[in-house]
Amino acid sequence: MFEPAGPLGEAANALMQKAHASETNPLFYKCHKRSAATLRKHGFATIRIAQDALINLTTFDVKTPKYKGLRRKLRKAETAGVTIHHAQISDAEMQQMAVIDADWQGANGTARGLSMGRFSSDYVMSQVVFTAWQNKTMIAFITCHQSPECWTLDIMRSATNAPVGTMYALVHQALIAAKEQHCERFSLASTSYEKQHILRFIDQISLRKRTRTAGLEQFKRSFAPAWQPLYAAAPSNIGLTLSLWDVWQEIHDPPPIPEKVQIAPCS
Repeated sequence: MFEPAGPLGEAANALMQKAHASETNPLFYKCHKRSAATLRKHGFATIRIAQDALINLTTFDVKTPKYKGLRRKLRKAETAGVTIHHAQISDAEMQQMAVIDADWQGANGTARGLSMGRFSSDYVMSQVVFTAWQNKTMIAFITCHQSPECWTLDIMRSATNAPVGTMYALVHQALIAAKEQHCERFSLASTSYEKQHILRFIDQISLRKRTRTAGLEQFKRSFAPAWQPLYAAAPSNIGLTLSLWDVWQEIHDPPPIPEKVQIAPCS
């Protein structure tokens, strides 16, 4: 998944050997355009499958004209009395986050897996967390992966009664925090490339209900990101299709994960 940690040629050879030994098919998933071009020269089949939404924090300024729509969402959250907290999460707050996650999944379906984060107390504790509050009640939260060069938006959860603009306010605060730490880039994470015919084919023949991402992509566009294409690559077109089918299953029907946080029943 994503870019190889070492030289691309060595990664490709190691992956091919691993696949041959285990009688599986090698797949590069969500690699960048340059890597896809190199793999194509070595005989791999490649297709565009997604695009990463990137924000340049060195020039980000919500007061500029292109963020007019975002400012409107932020005002709605402020008018509703929404406040954003960025601090160490207590056990009680983790419990509230677990309840919000459970309610969100009840309304939206099982959270997607594989390359997408799912709520787990141990997992969340390794991330940067921002919570949204209204009348002393937690109503939403987001988590981010953190590195010196780039922060990446991961989990987004909100209660059904969260006011309009709440999630925008959470992400905006994360952008400010990352910029204050002199981070240059912020990724809103990727969205599926809906125009890709192979992805549409896999979606159509699947018996599982697929989570739509049109609303999420519209949300991300409010932050005026630069869209960086992401690719998948495999040794053949058939292998690429079968591998992406397998990925689709893992994303939309992930196995259960252990959860230490116990959700107290409603009284």
